[in-house]
Amino acid sequence: RHQQEKSPMLVRFPKSLSNSKNIAKFPKNNQISSRFFLISALFSSLSHSATLSSCSASKFAERNIQNPFSQFSSTKMTENFKFFSPDLKAPIAQKIKHVNEYHGQEYADEYHWLRDDERKDEKILEHLKKEFEYSESVMNQIKPLQEKMYDEYLSRIQEDDSSVPTKEFASDGTVYFYYTKTVKGENYSIQCRKKGSLEGKEEELLNLNNDKEHKYISLGTFNPSHSHRLIAVAIDYSGHEDYLVRFLDTESGQYIKDEIKDVSPELEWSKDDKHVFYVKMDKAHRPFQIWRRELGKEASEDVLVFEELDNKFNVNVERSSDEKFIFVNSQSSTTSEAHYVLASDPTAPLKTVQKRINDVLYSLDHFGNQFVIRTNGKQNDSKVEKVKNFRIATVPSDGSSETGIQHWNEVFSSPESYLQGVLTFKDFLYCSERSGGLKKIRLFYPQKSGGKLGPNTPSDVISFDEEDYTVGLHGSQNFRENIMRINYNSWITPSTIIDINLSTSERQVMKVNPVPNYDKSKYESKVIWSTSEDGAKVPVTLTYRKDLFKSFNGTNPCLLYGYGSYGLNMDPRFSVTTFSLLDRGFIYAVAKIRGGSEMGREWYEDQGKFLTKMNTFTDFISAGRELVKLGFTKHDMMAINGASAGGLLMGAVLNLAPDLCKSYVANVPFVDVINTMWDESIPLTTGEFEEWGNPKDKKFFDYMLSYSPYNNVKKGVQYPHGRVTAGIWDSRVAYWEPTKWVAKMRELGVTHGGNEANPNPSLLIYECQMSAGHFASTGRYDWLKDKAKDMAFIVKTILPDSE
Repeated sequence: RHQQEKSPMLVRFPKSLSNSKNIAKFPKNNQISSRFFLISALFSSLSHSATLSSCSASKFAERNIQNPFSQFSSTKMTENFKFFSPDLKAPIAQKIKHVNEYHGQEYADEYHWLRDDERKDEKILEHLKKEFEYSESVMNQIKPLQEKMYDEYLSRIQEDDSSVPTKEFASDGTVYFYYTKTVKGENYSIQCRKKGSLEGKEEELLNLNNDKEHKYISLGTFNPSHSHRLIAVAIDYSGHEDYLVRFLDTESGQYIKDEIKDVSPELEWSKDDKHVFYVKMDKAHRPFQIWRRELGKEASEDVLVFEELDNKFNVNVERSSDEKFIFVNSQSSTTSEAHYVLASDPTAPLKTVQKRINDVLYSLDHFGNQFVIRTNGKQNDSKVEKVKNFRIATVPSDGSSETGIQHWNEVFSSPESYLQGVLTFKDFLYCSERSGGLKKIRLFYPQKSGGKLGPNTPSDVISFDEEDYTVGLHGSQNFRENIMRINYNSWITPSTIIDINLSTSERQVMKVNPVPNYDKSKYESKVIWSTSEDGAKVPVTLTYRKDLFKSFNGTNPCLLYGYGSYGLNMDPRFSVTTFSLLDRGFIYAVAKIRGGSEMGREWYEDQGKFLTKMNTFTDFISAGRELVKLGFTKHDMMAINGASAGGLLMGAVLNLAPDLCKSYVANVPFVDVINTMWDESIPLTTGEFEEWGNPKDKKFFDYMLSYSPYNNVKKGVQYPHGRVTAGIWDSRVAYWEPTKWVAKMRELGVTHGGNEANPNPSLLIYECQMSAGHFASTGRYDWLKDKAKDMAFIVKTILPDSE
C-alpha cells in the first residue's frame, strides 16, 4: 500500500516523504492509494478445495496449467537445491478449524489463528521465530555472497555526501538554504541549514543518528513554519505509521512543549506560525479528520476543521505553491472534493470549490487570482463528462465568485497525453505528463497570454533522449524566483539535479549523484514490447552489462520485476544495488504491465483494475515468456520479484504459471485478498473497494477469489524457490497475510510437488522482521543489508556457482 505526491490516501505502496522540506517532493494532484514498496525515498543514492469457487476453478482450467512443468522437469528447475542444506526442518503451522461464511457458502481458513492485531500472542511469535530460524539456516550458507554484495553496494555509494541546498524565503524576507548530509557509518540523513548564504554557518537541525533508544525510526515530516523559527518534525517509531509530531524551536535548539500523537505525517502551517493543521486517523488507520492546533494551548482546545464520514475517502492537508492557501482534500480512488482557507486567516470556515461528483477527481494549486485545477471532469450543458487523461482548468479564487465545475475554464487537454500533476511558479505553470510510455514536462507561459492562464496560453514540452528515463520536480521549488529544480535519471544514468531558470531558459546542472566504481559506458538499457494474451503491447525495459550479454541464445540469467496497481508507474530509478546483478551477467527486466498508467489512464482504469485485474498477471507472464521466446533468457534462469501489491502479482503468477521462473522474492505481499477485503476493520480496506471491488458484491467476490493467491495455491504442484518477507508492524499489508500464505503453501506441498521423497525439492523461506513495518529497515545501511539478502538468494538459486 502506498502514499505518494502529498497524498491523503494510505495504500499498499512505498511511502514518500513529500511533505518534508529537502526530501524530494512530487508534482501535486496525483493523490492515490496503493500497496507498493518504495524505498528510494529513504535515501537518495522493493482443506484447499473448500476455498475455491467454481468461478476460480474455471479460471485455472481455461489457462491450461494442469501440468505446469511440461517444458521443464522439476529436476532441472530445482537442481541447485543441493547447494543448500538447511540445518532445520521447515516449520509446519498448526491447523485450527475456522470457517468464514461468504455469500452463504463456507470457506475454511485453518490458519486464521495466525492473526493477532496486538502482535502479542506468544504462540504466534514463537511460530514467527521458528520461521526466522529456518530462513537463517538457509541464508547463513550464502552469507559470504550476501556480505560481498553488500560491500559492492557500499563501494558505489559516496557515504559522506550532501544534497543540493534548497533556497527558502522566510516571511520577513530572510533567506535560508536547507540541505541534508550523510556521514559514513551513520544510518540516517542529517537535516541542516544555513542562513543568508551558502557561506553562512551550518545549523545542524535534526540528527536521527543520535537516537539510540528506538530500533525503528522513520522521518515523515520536516516542515518549517513561515518564519522558519519553528520546524514541525513527525517521526514514526514503530513502523505502524503512527507519527509523533513535535515542534523544534531553532533559536533554542529545543522542542517546545506542544506534541501531537498518533497522527498522519501531513501537516501545514498558518502564516502567523501560531496554528497548524494536522490529520487524525480512525481505528482502521484511515485519515479522516483535519484538526487545527493553536500552539501553546492545551490539546483539548484543538478545533475539528473537517471530518470525512464516508469510509472510502481519506483526507489530507497541503498548501498552495504560493503559500496563500491551505487546501483540505478528501478523496477516494475515483472521486474527490477540495476545500480551502487563506493561510493568513486560519480560523475562518472552509470554503468548498466543488462538492463531490461521483467518478470525478480534481485537485488544486493557485496562480495569481486563479485556482488551477487538474481534473478528469468536464460539464457540457447539464451533463458532467469524463476526460480520461485529465485536463487543466482555472476558476477565480477571490472567494466570492462561483467555483463549481460549470465555471471551470479549460487551459489544456490532449487525448494523447496523460496529465499527472501540476504546480505553479510565480510566472509559470508546470505540468507532468505522460505519452508513449514516457514521462515529460510541459511548461505554460501565462505572461504571453495577458498574465492569466487560459486556452490561449502557449506551452512547450521538455523531453529526453534515452529510451526509458524518469524526470520530475525535485525538492521544494523556488516559486518566487521562477527556478524549477528537476531530477533526471534512468536505469543507467545517476540522479542528476538540474535548475532551470524559467524566465531565461538557462539550465544549470547542480549535481550529478556521485557513484564511485561505476562506468556508465559498460551498461545498456533498451525497451522491447511484449504481446499479451489479448494482443495488448506491454513495454518491458531491459538493462544489462554489454560485455556480459550472451547474444540471444537464452543463457542470460534474468530478474523480472513488476507491480501493476493503483495507476502507479514503474519509471526508472537509478539504484546502486542493480549493478551487482548486472555484473554477474543478469538482465534486469521491468515489465510495465496494466494496472499502472505508463500507457495512459486507460491502462489502469479500463484495463488493470476491478474486473480486468487478471490482465496485470497475464501481462507479466506474457512478458516473461516473451523474454524466453526472443532468446534473452530461459525459464530456468529467470527470477521474479515484486513487493506489496507487487507481492500479490508474485502470488497470482506462481499459481497461474509456476513454470515461469526458477525463483522469486515476494516482499510484504498482499496475498489474502478475500479475507482482507471483506474485513472493514483492517486498515485501507474500505478505501480500496474502488481498486479491487467490494467482495460483498458477489460479482467482485467471485472475480477476486479467482486470483487471490492464498485461495488458489495449487496442491501437489512444485513451485519455484521462494523467499518471502514481512514486517510485524506493517499497517498496509498485515504480517499474517504472508504468514498464512507460506503456511498454506507448505501444507499443499509446493516445495516437493506432492512427492515428499522428491530428491530436488524447492526452497521456501520466510522472514518477518520484528521491529519493522511496510518499509522494512529505515536506516540506509540496514536497508542495504536487507537488499543484499534478497539479491543473494536470487543469484544463488539461478547461478549456484556464483560468488
